[in-house]
Amino acid sequence: MKRYFLVLCLLLLLPVLCSCGEEEVRTIKIYNCVDYIDEAVLDEFVDYFYEKHGERIDYIYDTFETNESMYNTIRTGKTDYDLCCPSDYMIQKMIREDRVEKFDFEQYNLDTYFENCSPYLLDLFEQNGWTEYAACYMWGTLGLIYNPSELASKVDEEDYTVESWEDFLKPEFKGMASLKDSVRDAYCVASIMVHKDELSKVDSSSEEYNTLIQDVINRVSDEDIEKVSNKLREIKSNIYGLEVDSAKGDIVTGKIAMNLAWSGDAVYSIDLAEEAGIELRYTVPNEGGNVWFDGWVMPKGADKELAQEFINFLSLPEIAAQNMEEIGYTSSIAGDAIYNLIDEWYGVASNELYVEECQALYDEDPTLENKELLDEAIAYLDEATYTEVDLTYFFKGTLSEEYLTDDKVIVTIDDSYMGRQFTTQYPDLDTLNRCGVMQDFDEQNETVLQMWINVKANKASVILIVSLISFVTLAILLVLYSKRSYFARKRRLNKK
Repeated sequence: MKRYFLVLCLLLLLPVLCSCGEEEVRTIKIYNCVDYIDEAVLDEFVDYFYEKHGERIDYIYDTFETNESMYNTIRTGKTDYDLCCPSDYMIQKMIREDRVEKFDFEQYNLDTYFENCSPYLLDLFEQNGWTEYAACYMWGTLGLIYNPSELASKVDEEDYTVESWEDFLKPEFKGMASLKDSVRDAYCVASIMVHKDELSKVDSSSEEYNTLIQDVINRVSDEDIEKVSNKLREIKSNIYGLEVDSAKGDIVTGKIAMNLAWSGDAVYSIDLAEEAGIELRYTVPNEGGNVWFDGWVMPKGADKELAQEFINFLSLPEIAAQNMEEIGYTSSIAGDAIYNLIDEWYGVASNELYVEECQALYDEDPTLENKELLDEAIAYLDEATYTEVDLTYFFKGTLSEEYLTDDKVIVTIDDSYMGRQFTTQYPDLDTLNRCGVMQDFDEQNETVLQMWINVKANKASVILIVSLISFVTLAILLVLYSKRSYFARKRRLNKK
């Protein structure tokens, strides 16, 4: 009996004995938007952390579809993420509601982030009071992507350049455009259109204009909401429809010719169209638009050391470049690796690399087809024209001396990417001056959301009302016809 008791005790103690000497592994839990990171960097971060701190860690990586679904998950308190990546307005909402931690700059620094993040974006975060709570991840503008030849054909012109949001209302373009099914983005556009006369009285290159556009896109009084609602109904009556993600492909296939787009999605569509021999362009209309940001924040109870170290890791220019290669959006990080990436994508180096690729292809398979491809690449390299663009505002203070030209950051860009991929990712300061940062609508959030629901339901409601009226009318006619037939038959029987 004692022997059995001893065996039982050993079995009970076995898990404890086996665990002795095992190192407890900390886990960083990350909550990010779908398709918004090169997931290879997650494993690379584990190795980076071990090399730097001598500690093995693990990670859990989850994704969300919208800012609102992310917010609801965090709000419930059922999860304990160390980092999540909301957009500008949601960052403000979470700060206001005290749902995020402040960064610990004393014990766990963010030196790599501050060294490499674009000074333009650091300044904007400082202006908006986000520096203590959020680190910028990706950024861009809200504008219009369009097919110039398709639009030109409708106005009987050789070429067409979109310059105004009013193109949403042009009768010539009826059924050719789509609008994002996003209340905030749609509200931004409609509010600019509602206040276009007020905006037109101010010089668009002035500081006053930047202040005004910021105010215009965030006006949410009851009167403003009503005006925006009416404008959105007007737009809705002239467009093909609302979309969430389908327009990225629809504008390539020709289903639509113009779309309200985030700059990152626009680059994706332009690239895709280029493979099919179609030219698309992107613009922030003359009236202005929205400059947006997504940033990393730490929900309450986060492991600040792991969270802040992850932000620092993502802020290494070579990691930021790797991320951009994968997802196509524009990183907030500057530095040498990003400068080189721009050259490889859009500069002289891009054409030289293409010639090298064609040469390698021909060396491996010397067919006539590959020879013609190589000859075309060489001819293009010789004939291409370039524009020097000043990107000092974005790179200042982040580059090695060899990349500077008289203390300025000048990039040489193939003209074929101007008005297209390059300027979509890196707009000039004049464009950015016409863009405002969208704010949290605070107490008016629900009112604006309900307005959007009503706008979206409007068409369906009209159809439903017409259908109901038609159904009721038909039913009444059938009843009257039945009664008439009944009395007619009765009269015939009486006559007999």
